[in-house]
Amino acid sequence: LGIWIVASGTLLLVRTFRARKEGGAYWANWLVLNVLLVLLGLWLIFDSTGTLISLTWLLGLVMFAFGLLVLLIAFRLRSSNIAIRKAAEKLASRGM
Repeated sequence: LGIWIVASGTLLLVRTFRARKEGGAYWANWLVLNVLLVLLGLWLIFDSTGTLISLTWLLGLVMFAFGLLVLLIAFRLRSSNIAIRKAAEKLASRGM
């Protein structure tokens, strides 16, 4: 994980400097973010406990997001089921 973060942060730093040369907006914000990303990756490489904690948090956040998504889908299905029932009752009352 740490190697991947350092590699992606380094590539993003290169892109940031190219954007600066091209006059891109917000390049300084990207510079700070990517330097922090590289530092985070180095920390994860040299501290295995930090890597395990990071992976645990990442997995927890993914599962939390998945749970929220499932709840949203359930509420949408419930509301569409209510609409379908009302339409079916309306058709049944007309004798169709």
